[in-house]
Amino acid sequence: MRTLRIAAVQADMTNFGGGIDPEMFADKSAILEQHCDEVGRDFSMITRTAMFDCVVAATEAEANFLADRARHDGWVSDGFELVGTPEMVEERLRPFVDMGCQHMIVWLPPHRRSEAIDLLGEGLVGQM
Repeated sequence: MRTLRIAAVQADMTNFGGGIDPEMFADKSAILEQHCDEVGRDFSMITRTAMFDCVVAATEAEANFLADRARHDGWVSDGFELVGTPEMVEERLRPFVDMGCQHMIVWLPPHRRSEAIDLLGEGLVGQM
């Protein structure tokens, strides 16, 4: 994890990338904190972020339909980390917030993007 060692010395913010789960976020955070301790840097001064591919809709069935459509149209190759209703997405994001993730970057495919932004903005995501 050479990048995290460099981040401990030089970065104000680090992004743990896409395809990350809570366990990976916790592991990378622990490594970053260890590197910060080694160089005498306050770990809390580094903003930690994560990125997610997301499809959100009013119902789970609609979200699954939109995710399949986005895959079919070539917007993603491996699928989405977050698919579901706003409540389902928030439930999946909550562990990251609890572990200190301060910013989340959510990529939304173009299918009904403005509707998805409105749905996400009403709950947990809107509070972050």
